[in-house]
Amino acid sequence: LIPPKKVRNYMILYDFDKLLVSNEGNRTHTFMDLSIKYHISESQAQNVVYKERKKSVAAENISY
Repeated sequence: LIPPKKVRNYMILYDFDKLLVSNEGNRTHTFMDLSIKYHISESQAQNVVYKERKKSVAAENISY
């Protein structure tokens, strides 16, 4: 099973990309929308986006 926190973080990243387009690139409004939708603070939404985004890049996860 996938831990609920990982699923939530994935959903936040997915929604961030969609909301950023609908908010015409305004990050402040996008983080506000995310915090309202997921019942978290704006700073938590920012941390999830900035920290979890790195984990999706292979160069950050795989050491050669």
